[in-house]
Amino acid sequence: MNLSDFRDARPEFDQISDDEYVQGKLDEAARQLSEDAWGDHYDDAHSLVAAHLLWNSPLGSTMRLDGGSEDSSGRYLKQFERLRLAVIPRMMVT
Repeated sequence: MNLSDFRDARPEFDQISDDEYVQGKLDEAARQLSEDAWGDHYDDAHSLVAAHLLWNSPLGSTMRLDGGSEDSSGRYLKQFERLRLAVIPRMMVT
């Protein structure tokens, strides 16, 4: 997933205007995922991990102060876990 696609999919992060910072979190998320394992769902997983990383980053603190609750990042992890269970069989998870 590229920066433009992420920004389109996750407009809640528009408050973080530093594209290099957001790209860094996208890169970090990409290193944590395997395209082979996720197949057609890779972009969805990539987006959710990057969103989690951004929400919990120092720049995400502004978003939390502007109305997001501290535990809102859990929503990204919950969505990621539901997707993981649907895409990757339990026996493949170590």
